[in-house]
Amino acid sequence: MNWQWLHKAKQFPIWLDDFLRDVIVDKFPESRAEEVGQFLPPFLPLSIGAGLLALTLVKLFRWLRPSKTPTDRRIEELTQAIEALTRRNAPDAPPPSPDALAQRDAAIRDLATSRTPTDSEAVREIEAGDIHAAIATLERGAQADMVQAAEKWRRLGALVSDIDTAKAKHAYEQAFALDTADFWGAIFLSRLRQQAGDLNGALTAADAAMAAAGNQRERMVANNGLGDLQMEAGDLAAARRFFQDGLDLAQTLARDNPDSALAKRDLSVSYDKLGDVAQQAGDLAAARRFFQDGLDLA
Repeated sequence: MNWQWLHKAKQFPIWLDDFLRDVIVDKFPESRAEEVGQFLPPFLPLSIGAGLLALTLVKLFRWLRPSKTPTDRRIEELTQAIEALTRRNAPDAPPPSPDALAQRDAAIRDLATSRTPTDSEAVREIEAGDIHAAIATLERGAQADMVQAAEKWRRLGALVSDIDTAKAKHAYEQAFALDTADFWGAIFLSRLRQQAGDLNGALTAADAAMAAAGNQRERMVANNGLGDLQMEAGDLAAARRFFQDGLDLAQTLARDNPDSALAKRDLSVSYDKLGDVAQQAGDLAAARRFFQDGLDLA
């Protein structure tokens, strides 16, 4: 790297001081030169030079910082288009959970980098604001490609889960029929079935998620999902067992990852779930303790 221009920039304050003294002070009679020179203390040109040096360093840092690639820009534009469609079609939808957001972002990245004609057509339709045409295009692509159909159905479900829950549920149903061993696919299908009032179907998908869980956090999520379903079914004892197992896992993850905001959030959610069970069971003292434990993490 050529640092010559930076070296010159660092010399600028000295040059400016000499220039001001030689050009301005010398214009006055010798008898007043010293008096006028007092108006040009070293800190004045040095301050100006320091400012110019700071601008130079900003330019350097911008030059060193990697610029966005065409792929990065494409992903960013598609993300903005999806978010705009979400605001337009589902203005009252709650913010997506971190897990749902991660799945959606992965789906956007996969779609934005795909080179298949069907996916490219769907991207154009999304960017044009026609989500229904994009859904139809992606459904057609998933049906045509049986090898990767399950993943394509899950991708579609993640993309539209906040825009059209019926279409999202249909997509996750299609994926689950092809592949029951995908953890997040089973989790989101369980939640969508629960929202649709299909408690037995939600339990089936939640059991599949527990079987597919591959790490501690996935097991924690699966336990909480099963606990939610047992609460809705009225089995508070079973719900408490699942939530306690989830809390045990959340505490381990928080202890092993003390700087993780996600681990702290998961732990807070686990305390709240046990608080909900205790409250429904009439144990208000225990509920208060759990809720307070959750608030203490905020």
